[in-house]
Amino acid sequence: MPDISITVTNVSHDAWTRNNWVCGAGEDPNVNWTDQVSDTPGETLMPLSGRTTAAASTEHLGVIAQDALYMTLGYASPSGDEFAVSVMRRFHLFAIGAGDEWQTWDGSWSDWNEDTSQKVWNFANYTVTATPTLTNETGAIDIVIKPAV
Repeated sequence: MPDISITVTNVSHDAWTRNNWVCGAGEDPNVNWTDQVSDTPGETLMPLSGRTTAAASTEHLGVIAQDALYMTLGYASPSGDEFAVSVMRRFHLFAIGAGDEWQTWDGSWSDWNEDTSQKVWNFANYTVTATPTLTNETGAIDIVIKPAV
């Protein structure tokens, strides 16, 4: 199971295009030898059934310490609506440390937090719902893009 992951499912009638994707550790926005990206997100989420997952793990210094692995993923609609989320596995030393955290993009980045409440973006033609699952072992965000009702 990956340390962090973001899954996006598109059930809207339009294709969405990836406009933000980065995975890194600590201060480094590039994946280094201690990180393993197991799933890279797709460029385009096709209408009605598009689905993609981004996932990564880290083994920096093995079980003694794990660095702050993070991932950001965002998509934009044909009409210019956009959303993004970030998830971070905080530094752990002997499994002691802060739990995983997440943040959302809504014109600017929210603060990092451990709140597992859903985030909903209501656009004119779409509703995007992000549901986080955050523990000391894993940080996962499931996102669904639907037509607005």
